Amino acid sequence: MSAHPGQRLPLGSWRPAEASDKLEPNGTSGGRAAYERGGLMQVREGMSSIILALGPGHTVRDAAAKMTEKGTGAALVFDEHSPAPRIITERDVLNSIGRGDDPDEELVEAHMSESVISAPPDWSLERAAEEMVKLGIRHLVVVDRGELVGVLSMRDIVRCWTSEGATSSMSPP
Repeated sequence: MSAHPGQRLPLGSWRPAEASDKLEPNGTSGGRAAYERGGLMQVREGMSSIILALGPGHTVRDAAAKMTEKGTGAALVFDEHSPAPRIITERDVLNSIGRGDDPDEELVEAHMSESVISAPPDWSLERAAEEMVKLGIRHLVVVDRGELVGVLSMRDIVRCWTSEGATSSMSPP
């Protein structure tokens, strides 16, 4: 069973390739490569292939500190009791603190999403952005043939579209 791009991942539909606590861009040439081949940039060109991973028992402060340290706005949450990851974002952390929760007492599991939204690596960045806007989310988990291969954020898309040589077919409203 595989997830349909742009839909919530069913539990057990895929397995993570590797999870790391380090976030780095995938190192591709991004906008320049797409521009030179005359096509639209794909998700694989903008995604981060190394992700920040946390457990549900980490505190909200732990999550905030790791996201700050790694310069990312989200972490995937892996739990041995759940076959699919969840996600906690900087917005989840902000909402928790804004409600007056104690970040040293609150656990990630109380603030993470119940599911994640997936995208294949061959989607265009335009399609990924449209899905993110339509669903009101800022992060897509990139899955290729049932395997987790990266995470794409709105920040990644903006970085690609504003890099030297990056192009977009989207016209202004």
